[in-house]
Amino acid sequence: MARRIDLFRLLDGLISVYKPPNFSLDKFCRLFKKQVAEEFNALPAEPKQIRSILRQPVKSQSTIPMIISIPDIVDDELVLGRRFSPGDFVIHPIDPLDDMGSGVQIFGIGENGVYTHATEFSGSFWLKTYHVTGMLGRASTTGTAVGSTLLRSSWRHVTRVKLDRVLTGLLAQFRRSALLHAGIRPNTQEAYISLAKRASGSDLRPVTPVAVETDWEDREHLVSKWERHPPPYGASPLNSAGEFPVADEADRRLKAPYVNSLKCVNFDPPFFTLEIQVAHETQQFFIDFVSNLGPRLRAATLLSGLRRVRHGRLTIEDALLLKQCTVPCELLQALSDEVCRDEPRRLDDVSDTMHLLRVLSESHKNANAPHLFTNLFLCSSLHPLSSSDIPDLQSARKAHFLTPVDSSGAHF
Repeated sequence: MARRIDLFRLLDGLISVYKPPNFSLDKFCRLFKKQVAEEFNALPAEPKQIRSILRQPVKSQSTIPMIISIPDIVDDELVLGRRFSPGDFVIHPIDPLDDMGSGVQIFGIGENGVYTHATEFSGSFWLKTYHVTGMLGRASTTGTAVGSTLLRSSWRHVTRVKLDRVLTGLLAQFRRSALLHAGIRPNTQEAYISLAKRASGSDLRPVTPVAVETDWEDREHLVSKWERHPPPYGASPLNSAGEFPVADEADRRLKAPYVNSLKCVNFDPPFFTLEIQVAHETQQFFIDFVSNLGPRLRAATLLSGLRRVRHGRLTIEDALLLKQCTVPCELLQALSDEVCRDEPRRLDDVSDTMHLLRVLSESHKNANAPHLFTNLFLCSSLHPLSSSDIPDLQSARKAHFLTPVDSSGAHF
């Protein structure tokens, strides 16, 4: 019979969980660890060890000593406490969402998942798709709906056509900025060759960072020109070649998100929803972007909601709710039946580990209820360590009882 520790060792790789809005990520991680620890503690415990002792006879009975067997209390939970604690589970969030954001949050779980899978996944810079909800007619001090109201304006003159026209102009500006950030001069043969060789949905990696100023970065769009702060007169952060230093590359990427697509998916005044496919983004970028739509639309705007619906190949349909992070009891029996076969399986072998995860994902009786190991195998299959073994997106979901979705926004 397989032990609970064997299942614990298989919990190593990538998982995707749905994070609710207005929820701290640290608190969400604590609840996730507590949920998984309770699920492992609820599994059938290992049989107690039998201890043989020599009991001396009582005076009224025979003088021959007796050998008796009693359960050993050394490993009893009443002595040691619960076998699994929340601190036993190591997780690391990849591109963590802020408190306001919700949607797909990918974690690296386990030692190998944190140090290998999460590092390789975060270093690939997968595109992420967000549904950004904005509100017309109101501006706040923080740029979000929870901030104090700064001013109110009329919004009934804003139409879907006007919003689409503004978004089209901004998307053209973002694409021009992407060329400049990648060190490519627009309207040249080099730019044509670079764009022609680019795969569908891929971004342009920044090679030679240069300074690019865009008008949507203005934070004081609601203040009169004579009341705005003067520009800084300190030393320029650029070197003699007009480029940022290499040491400031991480900070530069935070200030220069790459926007791949931008469109309006829902317009219900005073609310509207934008679908943005972006990389190197921050929450402040979305706040500034929605706030600066107001002057272009002759109305005040603020960010009302932020939801991540796709991260790489993983969509929001693939993410588990917190209540779905379960470990069914049938997994122990399925693991025991697989290990006891003629072909021994090694947990340190990648192919054997993936085979065991496939068995665990297919052994649950209720196929429509995904659990922790189903999601673990799906994420590890769609984002393996070896780029040459990437399976088909639709077949991987179909094989694990998850609903296929449109993969038009995936980053291949």
